[in-house]
Amino acid sequence: DILDGLANPNRTDAAACDVGAAQLDGLLEVRDMARVQFITRLYDEYAHLICTRQSGITRVSQLKNSQHIIAIGARTSGSAVMWRSLVRAAPEYGTVRTRPMTSSEAVGAMLERGEVSCLLMVSGLNSEDVTAVGQRGNGQMRLVDFDDRAFSRRMVTIGNRQESLYRQAQIPGGAYPQLNGSGWVSSGAIDTIAVSAVLVASMDWVRATRQAMGETRFARGFYEGIDFAKPDIAAAVARRR
Repeated sequence: DILDGLANPNRTDAAACDVGAAQLDGLLEVRDMARVQFITRLYDEYAHLICTRQSGITRVSQLKNSQHIIAIGARTSGSAVMWRSLVRAAPEYGTVRTRPMTSSEAVGAMLERGEVSCLLMVSGLNSEDVTAVGQRGNGQMRLVDFDDRAFSRRMVTIGNRQESLYRQAQIPGGAYPQLNGSGWVSSGAIDTIAVSAVLVASMDWVRATRQAMGETRFARGFYEGIDFAKPDIAAAVARRR
């Protein structure tokens, strides 16, 4: 919604904005990127794939050609955006069935009704939401490894250069004790992928502000100001999530 609000100058609802943060993979779904200006990377967000222990899933590659169902959040959620992007990177995952559920709904569907095997959540490390899922699971769920390297081979164009959309990363073993290892005991890091959260702006806003401030003042006041604020932004997000 944030990206659409930036790209669509006619939006008048809560999503209408001039500057916002979004996942990098979300930029690939913007229909009119000429209206959106990439500003900078802010921090990393990590894929947390949580499955019931009863499902027997320990690696994402086990989802291929299976009957398992995963919850991926609402259509515009970061988790749903990432899943669509992963399917584009590795089309064999396109047969995996998905459900648009919140994390709270998904836990009930996983543990109480057995309708869903896994839940995908995309967030910073030590996420309060992921921690809450682990606490509700009471040792019945675990984080699983992203063992398929096809995802990290997907590229994205930023400016005039090609970069990896996802990078190989790890979730430390102590980040979510209830979701690692056997029961409540952590057994080490979980292999996963990370995507950048990026700052983006409406091109109309960039042009108007640059014209009003002048090129030099705009560069110093905006771009340098954002670079200075990055650590505080990352810290604030870590506390919130």
